[in-house]
Amino acid sequence: MTTTETTQETTYVDDDATSDTGTAPATETAAPEADPADDTGKVRPGNREARYRVERNQAREALESAEALLGGYRSREIERLAAVYLSQPSDLLTLGEVTLTSLLTDDGFVDAEAVASAAAALVESRPGLAKNPKVLATDPTQGQGGRPPGTRASWESFLKV
Repeated sequence: MTTTETTQETTYVDDDATSDTGTAPATETAAPEADPADDTGKVRPGNREARYRVERNQAREALESAEALLGGYRSREIERLAAVYLSQPSDLLTLGEVTLTSLLTDDGFVDAEAVASAAAALVESRPGLAKNPKVLATDPTQGQGGRPPGTRASWESFLKV
C-alpha cells in the first residue's frame, strides 16, 4: 500500500483587524514548496497530476483555436464558391436558409455542389442578390429612367408642344 503526501495551504486571518483605509485585511498564505521533487529525486504524484491538468488545458485551448481557424477557412471557401452566383457572397450564410455544417461533406470538407445549389436557390428566391441579375433592381418607368439616352427635358421641348 502506498501513501501520498498532500500539501495544505494555511490561511491566517485576523477577524478584528481592519486597515486604515477601511478595506478588509490582507490574508497570509503559506506557499507550497517550489521544488516538485523530494529528497530521492522522484516527482510527487500530486504535482505530476497538476502538470497533466495544465497540459490538458493547454491542449484544449490549442484545439479550440485550431477549430476557430478551420471554421474561418471553411467560411471563406464557401464565400469564394458562392461568389460565382451572388454579388455579395456572405449573403449565402446570412440571408440563405443554410448553415455552415449543411454545406460540408461527411469528412468536413466544403461541398461545392451543395454551395452551388444553395446559392442558386437563394438567387431564385431573391433575384436582386444575383451577381448579374436578369431582373433589374430598379423600375425604369420611375423618374427619367424610361427616356432614351441622349434626350433631356428642357423648356424648349416643353414649349414646342
